[in-house]
Amino acid sequence: SKMACRMMACRVASSSSTAVPKTSSSVWSNVRTALLSNINMDYCVRLLAKEGVDIMPAQGYGNELGALLDGSSAYNIYAPEITFVIVDIAELVGHEYGEESYAAIDGWFDTLKGALMQDRIYYISNAYMHGTDDVIIASNMSEAVAGYFDKALERLISAYPNVRIFPYRQLMTGMGEAVALSEKTWYMGKILHTKDASERICGAIRHKLHIEKRIPKKVLVLDLDNTLWGGVCGEDDEAPIVLSDTGKGLVYKNFQRMIKHIKEQGTLLAIVSKNNEADAYAVIDNDPNMVLKREDFAAIRINWESKDKNIKEIAEELSLGLDSFVFVDDSPNERRLIELKLPEVVVADFPEDAERLSDMMLLLYREYFEKPMLTTEDRSKSKLYADNAKRKKSKDGAASFDEYLQSLHTVIAKKRPSDHAERFREL
Repeated sequence: SKMACRMMACRVASSSSTAVPKTSSSVWSNVRTALLSNINMDYCVRLLAKEGVDIMPAQGYGNELGALLDGSSAYNIYAPEITFVIVDIAELVGHEYGEESYAAIDGWFDTLKGALMQDRIYYISNAYMHGTDDVIIASNMSEAVAGYFDKALERLISAYPNVRIFPYRQLMTGMGEAVALSEKTWYMGKILHTKDASERICGAIRHKLHIEKRIPKKVLVLDLDNTLWGGVCGEDDEAPIVLSDTGKGLVYKNFQRMIKHIKEQGTLLAIVSKNNEADAYAVIDNDPNMVLKREDFAAIRINWESKDKNIKEIAEELSLGLDSFVFVDDSPNERRLIELKLPEVVVADFPEDAERLSDMMLLLYREYFEKPMLTTEDRSKSKLYADNAKRKKSKDGAASFDEYLQSLHTVIAKKRPSDHAERFREL
């Protein structure tokens, strides 16, 4: 049986194998980069330079807007392609948390808008409040100031497609203030961050440089049994499907939820699985705990053909190169087959413990699929490719090109250019 075959297959050696290949510095090492701040970030600048980032030497702190505005500044002479601006909100508002703080934030953003250049990319940190101010004053006051800054940042991003959010708050709260911040170095030289926090900030900067410059993968190819769910479909007496709201079944359900989120950000999903089609669809269509449905997949191959053959067919169907694919399968034999037969395809390491599936998928997303910004077209990409595949199939089966054109029922409609502004920006 299928279950017996799977039991004979070797498992990967360790759950630590979920790590994906490390990012090559060649992707971002030649990107001119700048780090500006209203606090002392010199250590981060030196660390990034040491790690191979082409970064502007530290120019002090507290004049981030002046550097942006002054055409003869060292910053503008250096002419960075990507600029990171990390803002300490307490310093920005002068530790005042009344109406004057909102005026300070408005003034900062108004000045920033006047300095932005269309041919450069800017990452602006989101709001993070810290320190004794936050303890002494009413917490709702500091939260209101942080919220005001973040809303101003969101409006800026909506108006300027070359501006992004740098997830500063998430980095700091993830570590905890006691670990991330140093009062000693703060009072010595306005150096807020500990060595560990600085290294984490630098890692996030390198990652943003990476996703700006690398070409993202387009297709995530997934197995079914013991991948999207536990157990083997069609063999319920021997190995009932593991997919539920509790226990180990919740591991697989959460894994599917993560994949669904990735799909909604523009990644195409495909199934390549060795199963009886009716057994697999019985689970996909009828199991109440299935998060992913048929319509979530741009292509499906459920059969007993070789998986390399199926993947090549999908690549042709979607009109994509094999180097656009990432393959996820619990079977080491299938992974090895794809590595040998289709070396262009990225083959993900599969964890020994199912509890690490979401960790694996997060790493795959960050390394191969994450984009610096999303467009409306990204969110509907799966349907666009699926529809294109149907048109291609119709064309291949048509007796003539005229018959194919007639089958499309094409109509001409007027559209407002403003409705497609995102696509114009991409061009």
